[in-house]
Amino acid sequence: KDSLNGSVWSYSKWEEQANNSKNFDSFKVYILKCTSKDEFFYKIGKTFTTTTKRYYGNKIPYNYKITNEFIFNKAIDCCKFEKQLHSFFKDKSYKPNIKFNGSNECFKI
Repeated sequence: KDSLNGSVWSYSKWEEQANNSKNFDSFKVYILKCTSKDEFFYKIGKTFTTTTKRYYGNKIPYNYKITNEFIFNKAIDCCKFEKQLHSFFKDKSYKPNIKFNGSNECFKI
């Protein structure tokens, strides 16, 4: 779900976008360590480009470091794993002070 405009993507729509993308790299789940002067949290998400390309420019208003990447052969497996991680850390959910696309996928671990 896109936290800014509320749209929801099914895994099949996401897979279709990946297959049609000139920037396709692989299906992956990533974990970012996000920091600012006042905040520290992790963001768990998925991408089909490189994680660096996913956040190129000012797409995230925090300093970040890629701490983990998990590569999958199938989009469905990638989506399921991301969902499992979100469920596992549900009680650690964190709302960053600055909203951005994917800010609903943040955790204070």
